[in-house]
Amino acid sequence: MMPEVIKNRIEKFYHQDDRKLSLLGKLLLCKQLHYHGLAEKLPLQLLHEDEYGRPYFHSEFDFNISHSGKYAICTASKNCRVGTDIEEVRKINFSDFTDFFSNNEWNLIHNANDPLTSFYKLWSRKEALVKADGTGIRILHEIEAIDDTVSIGNREFAIKALQVDDQYQASIAYTGSVQKILVEKISFNFRGVSGNYNAYVNISEF
Repeated sequence: MMPEVIKNRIEKFYHQDDRKLSLLGKLLLCKQLHYHGLAEKLPLQLLHEDEYGRPYFHSEFDFNISHSGKYAICTASKNCRVGTDIEEVRKINFSDFTDFFSNNEWNLIHNANDPLTSFYKLWSRKEALVKADGTGIRILHEIEAIDDTVSIGNREFAIKALQVDDQYQASIAYTGSVQKILVEKISFNFRGVSGNYNAYVNISEF
């Protein structure tokens, strides 16, 4: 049974599809907890939120959830800080995002063979970084996500791309040295909704 605080968080989403994907993210978190042998030690009732709204347990276990379009991702680790983001590639007006990217990032985007995909790739990397850092999108414009390692404050994060779908860009960011990253795809079907909601579970061991 989902705790009341999680139900309330899910119900804040206006669109039904977003509610379903938010629920799916929590189900993926449950799967991560089982995988790491923490399901009994860390029930969802023990979830807290920090001052920036980032959910956490009072534990070394860290996780992060993202969803977009028909996908949800949950990435987790017992030994390091993690962040993840997935973005459906859709047409946008670049001018709406002028202040969120550095000059170097805009040059990379505009000089790419596919500027739109390049935009979402960088956006996903930046989002994964700020979610791993935990201080929210208020620092999004301060971070340049071109390199595969980025320092934020006194912490250094590595960034990796996740191969999900041609119409999506997804990334993870983490502290520490990676030994193994396990990726598993799970398909769910919610009654009354056409199509499958596909979930990529990223289980990281550091």
